Amino acid sequence: MNPQSDFFIPEYTVRKSTRARYLRLRITQDATVEVVVPKRMSMKHVQPFVIQHIDWIEKHKSRQLQNKNLREALPEGKHLPETIHLRALDETWHVDFKASASSQCRIKRVNDHNIRITGSPDDHEKTLIKLQQWLKQRAKDTLPSRLKQLSEKIGLSFNKAIIRSQRTRWGSCSSHGTVSLNYKLIFLPPVLVDYLFIHELCHTRHMNHSRQYWALVKKHCPDYRSLDKQLANAGQFIPLWVTNSP
Repeated sequence: MNPQSDFFIPEYTVRKSTRARYLRLRITQDATVEVVVPKRMSMKHVQPFVIQHIDWIEKHKSRQLQNKNLREALPEGKHLPETIHLRALDETWHVDFKASASSQCRIKRVNDHNIRITGSPDDHEKTLIKLQQWLKQRAKDTLPSRLKQLSEKIGLSFNKAIIRSQRTRWGSCSSHGTVSLNYKLIFLPPVLVDYLFIHELCHTRHMNHSRQYWALVKKHCPDYRSLDKQLANAGQFIPLWVTNSP
């Protein structure tokens, strides 16, 4: 969606969002520019917003194009990690790959800093699937208990927490008090994870983004505006091999 103009304006798409409170830019994995627009905001604000952020768009679009070319050009084996940094947990894992005649792929925890993967060295898809399963388990072992601690600290209770593989959301909260958390949160800095927790816990009181809701968020997280913007761009913390997992 790109109206005619006398000067260059990057091609972009528009997505209306009931959750958005302000205009937001997003560069997708295929380097498409997406403008997220609050549902009730007039479309007349979109193009001036894009023009105002042309430098930011070009910079981040170029970066995404480089990542896209890297994903397409490198041999598949290069996507497998030697080190895994889980910022939210303050953990760094070193990955040891051991070739095996077995058709099965297995992951074994060697110690608190090392894991060993055994299987066919050429079956990268199985390896990525197994690594994804391991990451989900790390998330299940850590994120719900951390959410519970924060819940008790700020006095906002929830029913249960589940770990999921959402593609477009870091988390959500149902009307029954079930908080869904994206397992990839373990790659994010702790401050962003805690903000996401507060964001979802506040939905146990307000299932909307009303003024009352944001007032409650601000009460427990005064710097929420800045953190909300950082969270919108937190995909940068996710390694390519995770993004490209089957």
